[in-house]
Amino acid sequence: MPTEENSNQPFLVELARLIDDVCQRGQTVKDIAVRAGLSRDLVSRLRNRTYRSAPSLANIEAVCNAIGYRLTLQPHAEAPSFDDKIHST
Repeated sequence: MPTEENSNQPFLVELARLIDDVCQRGQTVKDIAVRAGLSRDLVSRLRNRTYRSAPSLANIEAVCNAIGYRLTLQPHAEAPSFDDKIHST
């Protein structure tokens, strides 16, 4: 069962859904794990959201790549600009 802390992370919920979708189309958790270079147990825990602590970014990226997605970071439109803080001091 997901912990309260982990169940509130929408990205991990979406990752679990994506893993499940790939498995519904005939791939196995073991197939994903082999492509990601991770253990079957870890991928299974991500799919079922039963991890004990938040997975590492490297593991998330490996699973994303293994199922055909690319993990990217983009600036958040509503985030405060660090440039504004530097110039206002």
